Amino acid sequence: MRGTLHQLETRRPGRDQPSVEFTHLSGGVKRGGKCIGGLGHESPERISGRIIRMRLSGRLWRVGGGLIEKIAASGRAARRVRQVPVRQTDTPAHPYHCRNARRLEAMSSTTLDPAALADSIKEWGRELGFQQVGITGVELGEHEAHLERWLAAGYHGEMDYMAAHGSKRSHPEQLVPGTLRVVSLRMDYLPGDTRMAEQLAQPEKAYVSRYALGRDYHKLIRKRLQQLAERVQQVIGPFGFRAFVDSAPVLEKAVAQQAGLGWIGKNTLVLNRKAGSWFFLGELFVDIELPVDEPTARDHCGSCHACLDICPTEAFVGERVLDARRCISYLTIELKGPIPVELRSKIGNLSLIHI
Repeated sequence: MRGTLHQLETRRPGRDQPSVEFTHLSGGVKRGGKCIGGLGHESPERISGRIIRMRLSGRLWRVGGGLIEKIAASGRAARRVRQVPVRQTDTPAHPYHCRNARRLEAMSSTTLDPAALADSIKEWGRELGFQQVGITGVELGEHEAHLERWLAAGYHGEMDYMAAHGSKRSHPEQLVPGTLRVVSLRMDYLPGDTRMAEQLAQPEKAYVSRYALGRDYHKLIRKRLQQLAERVQQVIGPFGFRAFVDSAPVLEKAVAQQAGLGWIGKNTLVLNRKAGSWFFLGELFVDIELPVDEPTARDHCGSCHACLDICPTEAFVGERVLDARRCISYLTIELKGPIPVELRSKIGNLSLIHI
C-alpha cells in the first residue's frame, strides 16, 4: 500500500516551527504511528468542506481551499480557530504505519462497517494490553435466573449490594440506557515465572493474593478502557459508552462467557483454556450495534471436581453454586464482623487479614 504524505505546519511564537505528519494509507490517517481517522483516496481539494476528526488537541478540522482549519468540538456550526496550509508530497508511506488501513477505509465511508469496527476494537484492545476481547449483546438469559436463585437462598450473606439495583445487574440496557452491545475484555495477571506452590509451603510467611501484588487493577483497566473508547471515537465520531471494572452492578462473568472469553467453571469462575481463572475482566458498554461473538458453549470441566473437593471451608453447595458466607474471600474482605470460630482453623494462614 502506498499513499500521499500530508504535512501540517504551524508556527508558535518563540519556538521552532513544529510539524505533524498524517499518513494517508487506503483511508487511514496516522499520527505518531497510530491510525486515527479516514480521508479516503482524495486530495484536500476534493474533500473540501468535509469535517475530519483528527487527534489534534481534541479538535475537529475542516478541509477547504488547500487549507485545513481547526474548529471547535461543537461540530459544523463551530467557529474558525486557525488555518494551516496543506502541503502534498510524493513521499510514499510504509505499510507498517497503518496495519488497520483497510478496515479504516471501510469505516470512513458513508455507511459504517460494523464488522470492520469490531475487528479493529479487538486489535486495539490487544494493543492496550488485553489478552482477549469479545463482544456480546444485552440478553443474559439463564444467568439472570441463576442470580435470582442464589440471592433467594441467601448465599450472598452481608453483601446487600448484590440484591440492590433491581434487574439492572442482569440487564445492561437498563443500567446504561441505550446500550446495544457489551465489549468484554480479559487481562491476565499471573506472571509466567511465579513459584506459588513453593511460597505457599512456607507457613511463617503471610500470603498476599496474586491480583493484589501489582497496581490497582480498577484504575489501570478503567484507564485503558477509556483509551479504547477514545480510539473508537477518533474513527467514528462521538458515540455512547461507559466503562466498568468492578464498579457497578454488572454480571461480568456472564458477559465474559457470552462474549466467548471462557466458560463458567464448577468453582463459579470464568475459566479460559490458556489463562485458567488468573485474569481481570473489564466491560465497555456501547450504543453501537456490533456483530456479537459466539458464546463459549462447551464445558471443559468434564467430570473433574477438584476445585470443589479442595475448598478448605467447603463453601460449594453444588456445582457452580457458592455459599459466599463460607468463602475465604468473603470472610476476609466482605464480612464486617469477626470470622466464625468454626471456620478459622480451616482458613489456614491468617496472617493475610492483618496486612
